[in-house]
Amino acid sequence: MNITNLMNDLSIWGGVILSAKECTKQEIDDAKKSDRFASDGLGFEYIRKSEEWLTLITKKASKAIRYRAALIELVGESNKEELEEMKKYFEITSEVPTDERKKLINAINVLLEDI
Repeated sequence: MNITNLMNDLSIWGGVILSAKECTKQEIDDAKKSDRFASDGLGFEYIRKSEEWLTLITKKASKAIRYRAALIELVGESNKEELEEMKKYFEITSEVPTDERKKLINAINVLLEDI
C-alpha cells in the first residue's frame, strides 16, 4: 500500500498514522497483514492505528496527567524531599491497592526526574 491509500483509509476509518519507528515488530507485522502499513518513496514507513487504539492511548495519557497534577497539588512541583517520602510510603503501604500504588510511584518518579 502507498501513503496516499493509507491516508484515504484514514479519512474513511479514522484513527491515526504513526511512523513505523514508533511501533514494535509485532505491530508492524500486524499492520502489514491487515493492510494498514505503507512506505513512501523515501523509505519511510507508516502504520494506521485504529480509532479504538487512539481512544485507549488518550485515556491512559489523561489518567497519567491527572495523577501528576494531583501529586503536584499535594506536595508542590519542586519539593523533592516530600516526594521521596511519599514514594517510600507507597512502596511499603498496604492501604492502597497494588495497581494504584504502582501508578502513583511511577508518577512520583516522573516528577522526581523533572526536579
